[in-house]
Amino acid sequence: MTTPSMIPSRDSNPFATCWTRPGALPFLATGGVSVEACVAQLMSSDWRGQILGPHGSGKSTLLKAIGREIESLGTPVRWIRGGRDFAPPSDPAVRGRVCLIDSFEQLSCWRRRQWRRRGWGVVATSHSTAGLPTLASLSPSFNDLTCCFNRLTRDHETSVTLADLRHAFGRHGANAREIWFDLYDRHEQRRREPSRLDFVQEPGKGLSRACGGPA
Repeated sequence: MTTPSMIPSRDSNPFATCWTRPGALPFLATGGVSVEACVAQLMSSDWRGQILGPHGSGKSTLLKAIGREIESLGTPVRWIRGGRDFAPPSDPAVRGRVCLIDSFEQLSCWRRRQWRRRGWGVVATSHSTAGLPTLASLSPSFNDLTCCFNRLTRDHETSVTLADLRHAFGRHGANAREIWFDLYDRHEQRRREPSRLDFVQEPGKGLSRACGGPA
C-alpha cells in the first residue's frame, strides 16, 4: 500500500517539474549569452531575433527571461505557443507588442512565412533557423547543469548526487529536460527503498549516510 510519505510531491523532490519547468530556474549566463546582451541586440534589430538549440537546451527559459526584461522596460509582449496559438501577425491583439513565439518550428510553413515578414517585434525559439537574427545557440555544458543542480538541491534533501548528474548527462547530453526527469525518477526510486544504504545530500552540508546500517 502506498503511504502518504511515498507519494511524490513538490516539497520532497527537488527535480519536480514545478522547480525545473521553463522560467522556474533563472537563466544562467553562459558562453557569452546573457539576458541583458540578448535584449540589447533586440533593441538594435527592431526587436527581432531567434534562440536556437535542441530539445531541453534552455530555449524557453531564456525566452521567458527575455520577455520579463522587455516588459520591465515598458514594452508590451504577447506570448505565442507554436502549434497551439495560431494568431497571425495581422491579429489586432498582437499589434504594437513584441511577440514571443515558443517552438516556432511547430507553426505551419505559411504562418512562419507571415511572421518572418513582420518587420518589428518577433522573438522565437526553434530547433533550426527561423530566418531571424540569432540571439543565442544553446547547448548547456556539464558545469552549467551543475550550477542548476546546486540551486535545485540547496533547500531540499536528496540522495541524488553529482555522480548521478554526470551519469544522466552521459545518457542525455545537453537535454536538461530529460536529465531532470532522470534525476526525478532516481530520487523517487531511492525514497521508496528505506532499507537501502545511501548517501543523502543535505542543504548547505556535505554528504551524510542515511537509511539504516552501520556507518
